[in-house]
Amino acid sequence: MLFAFAFAPSFAGAAQVDDFCYAVARDVETIEARFQSMCAPSNADKPIKSALLIAQQPIFDDDDSRKVYLIAACAAIGRELSRRPKLRMSDIWLSDAQHVKIRTAYVLPAQQCRFLQAKVHAGSMSLEQMYEQIRANLVERNVSSGSK
Repeated sequence: MLFAFAFAPSFAGAAQVDDFCYAVARDVETIEARFQSMCAPSNADKPIKSALLIAQQPIFDDDDSRKVYLIAACAAIGRELSRRPKLRMSDIWLSDAQHVKIRTAYVLPAQQCRFLQAKVHAGSMSLEQMYEQIRANLVERNVSSGSK
């Protein structure tokens, strides 16, 4: 299991985030079939949740793949959060098969994805503008310590 390290999910009360995670992974694969992903809830027993989305193939070392993946992931996250207005989500941690091995993830504020997806859906923001906003808010983190 790729996510069996320091960011292991808490399964007590995780059911409310499980549906979100399943839908996000499914949506990412629907948007771009080559990005098979899995998603795991974290902080599921806390009022404010987070999730870890992992691409099963390396994507963060290739600029084009990273761009498409981040747009697809943020759009899927935003869409699913909009469908679940009562779900309080703080961060989305994103990684891939290669970066999991070195315990590196990229963190986005979940509400930023909701905002960006809504803007793109309304036609008031282009995908290129969305990507620039994603890049501006993306923070690389060490998964074991949560530090920058």
